[in-house]
Amino acid sequence: MQDSEALRDLMLSTRESFSRAFQEFGLIAGEGGTLQEACDNLTTDARRLGADGVIGLRMVSRQNPPGMIIYGTLMRWVPA
Repeated sequence: MQDSEALRDLMLSTRESFSRAFQEFGLIAGEGGTLQEACDNLTTDARRLGADGVIGLRMVSRQNPPGMIIYGTLMRWVPA
């Protein structure tokens, strides 16, 4: 996943606490046939909405049709 162009410069994390202040501003989900595709779709939408990152990520596999769903909370860094 590290080589994906869509994932560059947007933080994705399962953690929800950081030493830097942030503001949560919504929920987001991405779907795809693979985990990579789901992450790319989530990242593209998060950028479009002005997020600096997505925290609290969770993943679910789909059976019909086969695929992945990844979801989390949109966040922005609070200016210092």
